[in-house]
Amino acid sequence: MKNSTGKNARDALKGDYAGIIGNSPQMLEVLTQIELFADVPISVLIQGETGTGKELVAEALHQNSRRAQEQKVTVNCAAIPSELMENEMFGHDAEAYTGATKEHRGKFEQAHKGTLFLDEIAELSLLLQPKLLRAVESGEIEHLGGSKKIRVDVRLVAATNRDLEEAVSAGTFRQDLYHRLDGFTIYLPPLRERAGDIPLLVDYFLEKESQRLKRDVGGIAPESLALLENYPWPGNVRELRKAVVCAIVFAQGDVILPTHLPVKIRKPVLQTVGTSPEDIQASEEQLQQISPIGLTLAEAEQQYILDTYELMNKNQTKTSEVLGISRKTLRSKLRTYGAD
Repeated sequence: MKNSTGKNARDALKGDYAGIIGNSPQMLEVLTQIELFADVPISVLIQGETGTGKELVAEALHQNSRRAQEQKVTVNCAAIPSELMENEMFGHDAEAYTGATKEHRGKFEQAHKGTLFLDEIAELSLLLQPKLLRAVESGEIEHLGGSKKIRVDVRLVAATNRDLEEAVSAGTFRQDLYHRLDGFTIYLPPLRERAGDIPLLVDYFLEKESQRLKRDVGGIAPESLALLENYPWPGNVRELRKAVVCAIVFAQGDVILPTHLPVKIRKPVLQTVGTSPEDIQASEEQLQQISPIGLTLAEAEQQYILDTYELMNKNQTKTSEVLGISRKTLRSKLRTYGAD
C-alpha cells in the first residue's frame, strides 16, 4: 500500500526524475524539493553520505530547469590537484605560463548559461575559496595571466558528504562561501533510512546491469531480497548496485539466491548459542549461509575473486569493476594466488 501511495504521489510531479529511483516518503520529499527549486536562480547545496546519488540530484536540477538546453559541467574538487584547480575553474590566456600556447576556457566559461556542479566541494582548498566566492558574487572571472573581466552566467550546484557547518567551525571552509552556496540545501537520506525503496532499486539494477553484462537473470528469490532489505548499506545505493552486479555474475541466468550475494550481506547475525544439539545444528545452518563449510574467510575470498576472474574471461578491468576494488588491489591478490 505504501509503495502504491508513493507511486501515485510521484506520478503527480511534473518533472522528469527517471534516474532517481524511489517512492519512499524521504525520496518523495527530495523530488518535491528538486521540482520546487530546479528553476529558481539560487545556488543549491546537496548533502548526503557517499553513494546516495548526489550527482543524480544535480542532473535532475539541471534537466528540469530552463538551462537544460545548455551544458551541465561537473568539477570533482577532490580529484583535481589544488595547484591545477584554479586553471581548471577559470582558464588561462595564451602564454600565461610556460607551455601555455593557446587560450584555455575554464569550467565557468564552459558552463556559461548552464549549470556548474561542484562535487566534493568541502575538498576545495582554502586558497581557492575566496576566488570562487568572488566569481559567484560578481558573475565575473579572469583568466590566469589575463586582466580582462569575463562575464559568466552559471547556476551553481554543489555537493558534499561532509557537514559544511562543522568544516566552517574547524576553519577548513569559509563561512561566507558556505552561506553563498547554501541558497537551499537538499539532504539525501542514506539507503538504510529508506529500505522500502530497495525492491525498486533491485529491479532497476537487475534490468540495467543484466543488459550491460549480457546475462538473462530470472529474477531474485524472496529470501535474497530479504537479506538485501535488512543489510545496513554503509556504501548506500552505489554499494547495492555492486552487490546486484556480483549476484548477476554468479547467478549465471538463474534466479538470484542468497549464495549469489556477497558474503558480508549473506552473513547472518549470529546469536549466542549454547551447547545443546539444537543450538549446534542451528549454528551450523547459519554458517552454511555464509560460505561452504570448511573454508576460512581468506579461502572464501580467494574463491570469490578467482571465480569472478574466470567469469570475466580473466579481464582485470571488468573483474575489478564487478568486485568493486581497484585494479592494483586485484593484481596484488592475483599474484598472491599465483593467477596473474
